[in-house]
Amino acid sequence: MKSVVSGAVLLSAVCLSQGASAADLGRPYTKAPPAPVVFSWTGFYAGVHGGYGWTDPTATFDPGALATGTIPGYVVTGGTGPFSLDVSPKGGFGGGQFGYNWQSGTFVYGLEADVSGAAIRETASRPFSVTGTIGGDNGAFTGVFNLKQEIDVFGTVRGRLGFAANNLLIYGTGGFAWGHVKNSIFTSNLATDNIANFNGFFPALTRSSSSSDFQVGYSVGGGFEWAFDPRWTFKAEYIYIDLGKSNTTLSFPGASFSDTEVQLHTAKGGINYRF
Repeated sequence: MKSVVSGAVLLSAVCLSQGASAADLGRPYTKAPPAPVVFSWTGFYAGVHGGYGWTDPTATFDPGALATGTIPGYVVTGGTGPFSLDVSPKGGFGGGQFGYNWQSGTFVYGLEADVSGAAIRETASRPFSVTGTIGGDNGAFTGVFNLKQEIDVFGTVRGRLGFAANNLLIYGTGGFAWGHVKNSIFTSNLATDNIANFNGFFPALTRSSSSSDFQVGYSVGGGFEWAFDPRWTFKAEYIYIDLGKSNTTLSFPGASFSDTEVQLHTAKGGINYRF
């Protein structure tokens, strides 16, 4: 009897085990989800950019000093007094950049160099008049004083330090900057009622002075970069560039342009390819 009971128990256990196995075989197999891929900013990159820049130099001019410094014996009796003239060069630029990033945890360290061709320029003008006497005769003239500045190429070499949230990088940047700056001051549109009163000196009142220099300084700013693809990123940034004071003093009788710092503000967007 005991053997019969033991056999029944064993048979029940085997049947239960086979039923469970059959139930398991009937369930669909579910694959474990893949581990999330963490984006890495480490590596070389290169790209192109475009943007807009602006600055604001100043020149001074004294029309009476132009007359007395050019025409011997001329005595100023009236006209436009000394004044300052401001110009606000602005315009677009475009170029390329390359660099390298190192990522450690959520921090990204980098080095980037860029160069841009630019059309940042403007001419400011202001009319003037001078009345006076020369050799006992009256002599009056009018004209326009002009200040022009142009930045046609500039570049930077900067370090970058940022915080990465996977494929989004927010960073600050700063370093060396250089630029080619052209300045000029000049008179134009001169006119007089009686040229004879100037005894041949009137044409000499058309004066100009110009410079074309490479200037160096520093750059500082910040921005963000977004990787919309494993190989491609979009960036937007603001960079302030200080190229120091003009290397050359421009002057002629009554006019001067010196000790004016070139302070360039730039806002740009760009595309990078990651190697």
